[in-house]
Amino acid sequence: MSQAPEPTPLEAALAHCESEPIHIPGSIQPFGIMLVLNAELTRVEQLSANAPAHFGLSPEQCLRASPGQLLPEALYELARALLEQDSAQYQSARHHILAYRSDPFVVLEIEPRDDVRRPDGATGLELAFGRLLQQHDSTAVTRVLAQEVRRLTGFDRVMVYRFDPDWHGQVVAEARMDELPPLLGHHFPASDLPAQVRAMYLKNPLRLIHDIRQQPVALLGARPGLPAVDMSRGILRAVSPLHVQYLQNMGVAGSCSVALVHQGSLWGLVACHHGSALTLAPARREALLQLVQFAGQRLFLVNAQQQLAYQQRLYQLREQLAHHVQRQHSRPGEVFRHCADDWLALLQSAGCAYLSGERRLCAGTVPGEASLRRLAGWLEQQFTPALPGRSSWFSDQLERDLPFSLDSRHAFAGLLALPLTVDQGQSTDWLLFFRLEQEEIINWAGAPEKDLTRTEQGYRLNPRASFARWQQQVRGHSPVWQAQQLHAARDLAQDLAILAGSARMARLNRQLTEANQHLRHMAQYDALTGIWNRYRLEQSLTQEQFNAERYRRAFSVMLLDVDHFKQLNDNHGHNAGDHALRLLSQTIRRHLRRGDQFGRWGGEEFLLITPETPAEQALVLAERLRQVIAELRDPELPPFTVSIGVAQFQPGQDSTQLIDAADRALYRAKELGRNRCELAP
Repeated sequence: MSQAPEPTPLEAALAHCESEPIHIPGSIQPFGIMLVLNAELTRVEQLSANAPAHFGLSPEQCLRASPGQLLPEALYELARALLEQDSAQYQSARHHILAYRSDPFVVLEIEPRDDVRRPDGATGLELAFGRLLQQHDSTAVTRVLAQEVRRLTGFDRVMVYRFDPDWHGQVVAEARMDELPPLLGHHFPASDLPAQVRAMYLKNPLRLIHDIRQQPVALLGARPGLPAVDMSRGILRAVSPLHVQYLQNMGVAGSCSVALVHQGSLWGLVACHHGSALTLAPARREALLQLVQFAGQRLFLVNAQQQLAYQQRLYQLREQLAHHVQRQHSRPGEVFRHCADDWLALLQSAGCAYLSGERRLCAGTVPGEASLRRLAGWLEQQFTPALPGRSSWFSDQLERDLPFSLDSRHAFAGLLALPLTVDQGQSTDWLLFFRLEQEEIINWAGAPEKDLTRTEQGYRLNPRASFARWQQQVRGHSPVWQAQQLHAARDLAQDLAILAGSARMARLNRQLTEANQHLRHMAQYDALTGIWNRYRLEQSLTQEQFNAERYRRAFSVMLLDVDHFKQLNDNHGHNAGDHALRLLSQTIRRHLRRGDQFGRWGGEEFLLITPETPAEQALVLAERLRQVIAELRDPELPPFTVSIGVAQFQPGQDSTQLIDAADRALYRAKELGRNRCELAP
């Protein structure tokens, strides 16, 4: 058996940094005191070295005293309440107390109370909320957030920065003193915030460092056999020496960071820096948390609205294609020439090409004829019948991912290739989108090279000594293909495939029965899942509406949507997302009744039409399907769930109104926590 290669010095240093036990420092910051009690609240296990002076006793007397003897009655009762819950806060006339479980302990953090009012008075948060509600794009929301946080807290500099897929952070908004150099647009490497630090922000969204110049206060009384005290959920946790040096190098004495969390993942941070110590009293910290959480909700809503606008634009373009499909004499070439510019704008591409046999139709900037021919041949090999279910091939770094260079005077770096037909014995039609190389200058806050020190325990990472702007030139890349762009391109390709198939059938003039069957399938079935597509569902919905009106038969519809589908795509890749949609389709088809009609409505949404079924029975069926999906297990996928909206057809409704009713019920199911069924009123 071959042995794993020895890690490089940098790998060893990064591994040590990732494993640093910052959650159990064994000491606290001196702006409060800490008591560590046993789980039964009968013994003081440990206390911070500054606690005895607070109680007017010696350390030995404190450790011998029971919690009931040492603590005021109200505080002791608060600690007892923790036997029924995980954490609690309490305000006395002079102190703020935070109590939380840290198995096998109960930890009390006690701070002097500061009743200084916020600079903006009692209405400061309301004014901040109002300003945030007036912003309608993410840049404006983050800019106002930085301004309002600085107004609330008084820090010298407030930055909002977001993480990229590799956990590098970029400053997207900043509010600062005029004397400070700007950091807006600068990048910070992922090693500045190691994985275990990022994970702690999901447990405790706020980290306060009062003054790095003050010495930490050790915990006294630790006994052999007991674990170190995990302070992840507290506020007093001492600062890692490595981070102290990091902040010193930045000229920062006091700091505060608040997590921006979206769908259970760390989206970014609000980072506050001050050149001297800055007191942030508990009441003001609570106001800061409320402000950041409100701004996060506004930010993610604005992003969702932008995605909705993108989907609406895609819908308009698909409607144009559908119009051409309904015209008997429309040809793919004519449609391509008519629609290509709109597709390029939607997918932010420099050029696109439609390849059908020997025919080449191009728009915008594309490679030469020879390169297109060679590219088509290579793509044919990537989409052989031995690799079923593959719906696209894409890259933002062709120099790395393509085994040959595209012969062109233009520097192409991005490609999205979508097969329109993949049938044995037939050549594949292709819809190709190209992106040019985007040279980028990245401004880093200091050179990202790592400074290492060799110690007896191995290599250690040193904080950067300088945060002066360091520029990196990145070449050979195009912008990354975003998930919504990939889904949009697949939908357009499928629609164009329907049109291409229709034109082929018209040319053959009913002489090729097999081609007719292929066209019929393409027009009615979804390419990814093999179930009905939206076009076929709309036909069926029209027929059921007619039957219901004429024969007075009840029927219902269900809209199913995969919960957190974007997160599944982001965390496990688009191939996993496609596999999840196919698995869901196959599972539901096995559990349908005779006469039920099921298909893909679009994206991760599915529609089920249940003839002669009133709403109450449809809701029972919906709940059964929801449970089946929730219990699905697949070795290639994490568990996932669906939310379902159910609506019964009402006399006088058209199909759009019926679907809207089901969609509103689906939206209510999402709002109420997902993985549930809701019936339209």
